[in-house]
Amino acid sequence: KYIGESIKTDLPNNHKINQLNHGIDTLNSMFNQLLDISKINLNLIKPQFSIFSISDLLFQIVSSLSVRVKNKGIKITLDIEGTHIRSDYTFLSRIIQNIIENSIKHSQCNEITIKSYFVNNSIKLSIKDNGIGIQKEKQITIFNEFTKGESTTEGLGLGLSIVSQFCDKLGHKLEFSSSPNCTEFSIYLDIPNQSAHDSSLELNTAKKILLIDDDPAVLITLSRKLISWGYDITCANGMHQGMNLLKNEWDGIITDWNLPDGCGNEIIEVCDLKSIPSILISTKEVTNHSTLEKSTFLIKPISYSRLRSALLKIK
Repeated sequence: KYIGESIKTDLPNNHKINQLNHGIDTLNSMFNQLLDISKINLNLIKPQFSIFSISDLLFQIVSSLSVRVKNKGIKITLDIEGTHIRSDYTFLSRIIQNIIENSIKHSQCNEITIKSYFVNNSIKLSIKDNGIGIQKEKQITIFNEFTKGESTTEGLGLGLSIVSQFCDKLGHKLEFSSSPNCTEFSIYLDIPNQSAHDSSLELNTAKKILLIDDDPAVLITLSRKLISWGYDITCANGMHQGMNLLKNEWDGIITDWNLPDGCGNEIIEVCDLKSIPSILISTKEVTNHSTLEKSTFLIKPISYSRLRSALLKIK
């Protein structure tokens, strides 16, 4: 994939290069689905529960799909309660992404609505599209392996099977309904008790970290790692959003140097004024800059051992 992306940088409007990258993305997706099913069948994967923000998780997933849905003419609407849930971050991310991918690829929709509701002591997460719907005779088999709709030749028909099996692993109730112009998947997520512990993580004492980067892949990868270490993570995809969030209370800030709407040094300056510990990350070495005296600098790709060492210094 990196070769395809490198060529695309030099020839951004070349139709054959775009086709190559699409083919590589499709093969990667199929390979990952086969790998997931194999691990499930062999009982090689086990959930690792933690407490995290459902709105942050959804923001990251939707951000990572923004280019694709724009090219398809699809609008994604988020209406999410800003609460924490207890689940496996990676499993749940894959569940939600597979459901959205199913709508993007197969439903012929132009809108996907993701909404959450409080239901008793849980959160009901609804993912609904306004596409053609799924035929009644197909509805009883959509969670079976290698099942695809008649209107598509894409994929292996494993996406929704993975959704069902991952929900079983996590103990999350899964509901489904479909009719012409509406298909809806609902997942019921646990809300942790205020006194709930998860390994070393306690919701009331988890350090709050703001992560600022315009690369969805970096946001997803880094936030997953930080959550697994027991931090409460909020993500921002640029300097403007990051500056707005800096009005809140934070134990630490991690920001990229190159942002689409500014430079990370401005974030660091505000952190210095507010006495918030900060970590500056960049793909290139930043030297001879006053900001470096006010922040810890880490170069990409980030060494997790150095990142954790820097975070452990936060009091």
